[in-house]
Amino acid sequence: MKKILLVEDEPQLLELLGEAFTDAGFPVTVAAHGNAALEVLRNAQPGEFGIVVTDIRMPNLSGTELRRVWGEAPTSQAAPLNWIALTAQPPASPDELHKLESLFQYVFFKPYRLSQLVGICRSLMPPELDEKV
Repeated sequence: MKKILLVEDEPQLLELLGEAFTDAGFPVTVAAHGNAALEVLRNAQPGEFGIVVTDIRMPNLSGTELRRVWGEAPTSQAAPLNWIALTAQPPASPDELHKLESLFQYVFFKPYRLSQLVGICRSLMPPELDEKV
């Protein structure tokens, strides 16, 4: 079963989201910032992850930068990922929203319903998850 990579720099939110995904039956790997997530992805087996759920605004390497860097990596084509963005700040303009929507399959603005986020992940996860849950 493919994993979710959860990237969030707020420790309490990282723990809450990690527990919610685990309770919903998803295998989860967590990363406390974009650079750690990039390292996890670089060291992952092809196809190990199915979804990346990432905060947008993080120090050092933002979620948007993480998405762009990984999208440009030659290894990223071996196993396509679904990308979900989480952000507390709405885009400043329609152009900024369009940029986010071009990088991520889904963009959630905080506060959001955790059940909706979990539901979207269920819809994106490969069929083998349905056999277990």
